[in-house]
Amino acid sequence: MTSWTLAAKRWSFAVFLMLAVVSLDSVGADENANEPGTEVQVFELRVVDLDGNVVTNASIEIRCRPRMAATDIVVGAFEKKGTYGVMVNADSAGVLRLQRKQFPKNISFSIVTEGFAPYWLELDQNKNAMPDSATAKIEPAWAVGGVVLDPGGRPIEGAEVHPSLPFRTPPTATRSLHVGTSIKTDANGRWRYGHVPTSKRDVTVAINHPQFGPLRTNLSRSEFESTAEQPSAGSVTLTQGLTLAGFVRDPEGNPIEDATVRTKFLNELREVKTDEFGRYQLTGCEERHCRVVVFAKERALEMKEVHVRPGMKPVDFVLPPGGRVKVRVVDADGNGLPKTRIFLQRWRGRVDYFEFDHVDCYTDENGIWEWNEAPLDVFEADICPPGGMQLVQQPIVAGDAEHLFQPPPLLVITGRVLDAESGEPITGFRVTPGHRNDNPSIGFDWYKREAYTSNSADYRVEFNRSGSGYVVRMEADGYRVAQSRDFQFDEGDVTFDFQMQPAESITGQIVDANGQPAAHAGLAISNHGAQISIQDGMFRDSSTYATRLAADIDGRFSLPVRDDPFHVVVIHDQGNAFLYSESIQADEPIELRPWSSVQGTYRIGATPAVNTRLTLSGGEFRSDHRNTGRVYATATTVTDGQGRYRHDRLFDGRGSIGREIIMMVDDGAEEITSTPRVPFTIEAGENLELDLGGSGRSAIGQLQAPPNHREPIIWSLATVHVNVRLTPPTPTVNRAKLQQNPAQWEAWLQTTPGLDYLAAAEAYNRERSNATRFFATVGADGLFRIDDIPAGEYELRADLGQNQNGSIRGHALSIPLSGESESSELVDLGIIQLE
Repeated sequence: MTSWTLAAKRWSFAVFLMLAVVSLDSVGADENANEPGTEVQVFELRVVDLDGNVVTNASIEIRCRPRMAATDIVVGAFEKKGTYGVMVNADSAGVLRLQRKQFPKNISFSIVTEGFAPYWLELDQNKNAMPDSATAKIEPAWAVGGVVLDPGGRPIEGAEVHPSLPFRTPPTATRSLHVGTSIKTDANGRWRYGHVPTSKRDVTVAINHPQFGPLRTNLSRSEFESTAEQPSAGSVTLTQGLTLAGFVRDPEGNPIEDATVRTKFLNELREVKTDEFGRYQLTGCEERHCRVVVFAKERALEMKEVHVRPGMKPVDFVLPPGGRVKVRVVDADGNGLPKTRIFLQRWRGRVDYFEFDHVDCYTDENGIWEWNEAPLDVFEADICPPGGMQLVQQPIVAGDAEHLFQPPPLLVITGRVLDAESGEPITGFRVTPGHRNDNPSIGFDWYKREAYTSNSADYRVEFNRSGSGYVVRMEADGYRVAQSRDFQFDEGDVTFDFQMQPAESITGQIVDANGQPAAHAGLAISNHGAQISIQDGMFRDSSTYATRLAADIDGRFSLPVRDDPFHVVVIHDQGNAFLYSESIQADEPIELRPWSSVQGTYRIGATPAVNTRLTLSGGEFRSDHRNTGRVYATATTVTDGQGRYRHDRLFDGRGSIGREIIMMVDDGAEEITSTPRVPFTIEAGENLELDLGGSGRSAIGQLQAPPNHREPIIWSLATVHVNVRLTPPTPTVNRAKLQQNPAQWEAWLQTTPGLDYLAAAEAYNRERSNATRFFATVGADGLFRIDDIPAGEYELRADLGQNQNGSIRGHALSIPLSGESESSELVDLGIIQLE
């Protein structure tokens, strides 16, 4: 069991995944597994579009170990072996039929065929029995394309374009994967990708070329759709990027030739070798915080954290002789463990892994790993023997002493699941491993990807990372949910039987607004410590820590009884539901509330804001019950060539919308801009028309460092917030004194002055929540600009951010009426001194 938490910097859309599925149970099996006279397994995959029409000759990649052989394809056509699997085609009826003596435990099907969006089907026999058949409903697609230009308007050949798109998956899938495709521009700077789902009005891409600054942007269908008859006329222009330069020398000041200097901007790597003078120049850099790593033969690895900016001074490095590290990894008998990975994890803080990817990090046949070009200070590594217990975050430092590690056996928990009253075995239960989070308010982290349903009364769970507080949760229909004791990583083989207490399961049916069953609706259970994150009307796998399940084809579901209260969030193409556990009645269907939609035009002044990404938040997920977890819902959309936007999958209730502004942890704002944050209230099924910007005045100002502030300021980390100035009501009595006796305060609130105060407070809160707020990032020298502020009285708050001391609160500012001066004239807020 492996639980990874990657704390590396990532850009706002998902990291591309290229998966090679491996089943240890099947490695080494004969690829030609079909033998005459033996019983074989058969699996049939049928490929159709969303309306059920056959997709002929669909292109499919099958990934498994061992690979499928040509003789395993009995319907369809074997094409060739690929990097991760084999390429096959379905037949003219959209059918692919496989026949094999025994299928591998894990099989994945990646369907990327002309005219359709990517689809991913994953079958894991460790969790569920291999089905006889499956149907892949794939979505039609449009093609995105265009031209990549340099700052002079000339086409760039060889630029890499990376679209960010999720695979469509079956309704019962519990995780999402993203396509890892890269397209290179041709000699005319042109590129094309033909698999964007028709349900998406835009696609996010990253464009990279080592001689230019990387670009991450959103391309709208209205501007960048490309057809065979009419190639896209849309173009994007890369900036020249910044240059990071300096010298690499030894401690005596001699230049080091052929040293490698590299850095990484999110996913874009920049690398160069030093010349005979030890000089380097990294081109195509971004203006942001980054790690610059230098290594050379027989020299210690070195690194500096810098903030790349125009006109910066050279960044020089001194490389002393390399540090020598020797690690020995042995088993319980002292025998060396070969091919153990020394997974370098931390060095001077968190790493982005590019720092070490030039290092061979595996032990030899004697279980020994040596590194003679190690840094001279401490770093941390996970000791990962193949198939064994991983010792995490082990400190290592260069020196003469050998570092000896002896990982214990895997923590393997096995047992039986029995009825506590009768002692009879139970089958069909759900096993979910997890561990106790260090934060008590979160509770437990459950490994939903490792959860499975057992078809016998026995279960088995493995944990392979050192730590404490490992647990197993058991759920079975007709029984109360049960949880094991906490286990420590070094307990080895443990037997733990579950005695399940009988209890009637919570059952129900989900229907749409017309009373029709909501087939395969997704449900998430939010109890104490759980978190449900919803993005664009879909559960967000990476940040949802909650029990997930799917209704059957008739919309019916069954939940094992829990001791604690919980919320249920239901998501389906026809709508959504949010309800408390006690409100679920077996004889009363849960009716979905139809999705709401919002559309409008975003303008900055009189100009439409084209190709601009907007973020929306909404939904009312609060309850009178505490300890029922957290639920968040957000959405994104992109304006078209006329500044129009639309989103069709919103929860009803209160929400807000504004321009997306990304603030990176170490770098701050990716762009210098501002946005209104406009609140709204929307009914279920309503199509709300809501325009942003386009009226009011533009204001400019300049933040000034606090007095006696000597350190350089990274202004991109600073933020400005502007809110309408409102005066809260004041009670006519001494509130602080009365509240020392709560009964007296409550009694006063029932008097006529008290009721007047409550009414005024309610009106104040209503006006405050309905007011548009403004947010701005800050440019060089503390300059900022906020557009489209209506006339009125406001208060400003500003912070330098990220370990920089300096802020201001409640700074009053006034935006005059348009009649007092021309509305097109900027309002100068002057210099604002921070404290």
